[in-house]
Amino acid sequence: QRSEQKNSVNVPTLSTTTTSSTALPASFEQSLKLWQIMGEIYGSQWFNEYGDEPNTSWIVEIERLTLAELARGIEQCKRSRSPFVPRLPQFLGYCDDGLTQEQRAFNARCKESEMLLRLPRPEPSPEIRKAAILEIKKLLRGGSHATDESL
Repeated sequence: QRSEQKNSVNVPTLSTTTTSSTALPASFEQSLKLWQIMGEIYGSQWFNEYGDEPNTSWIVEIERLTLAELARGIEQCKRSRSPFVPRLPQFLGYCDDGLTQEQRAFNARCKESEMLLRLPRPEPSPEIRKAAILEIKKLLRGGSHATDESL
């Protein structure tokens, strides 16, 4: 019924969009993509164990996961080198990064801060540069402070 493709070049990813005539809920579509990928990893054993489509328990849990978590779970399945298909709790464990929600939130804030620090500083206009140089010269000569209008 299903042919296993070894050394397949066209491996679907979770971010691949499906082209179907009927719009599916995003969570179900994501579940179907995961199902297809797991079928390619485990072959007919996956479908014999779980069927051609995910059941409600899998759909509910997959809906709660981010794409990064799902990708981590898929990678862990590959790395485990286990010939047996994972049960739902085992797969969820593979998806887990071991961090608490607070640690994930902290990491996200740190990444945002890092990105802000990497933003290029705007180059000042020639007028602003010239005004700043004149202000520095005045200060070095002991002159009065420039007014806000001169900047």
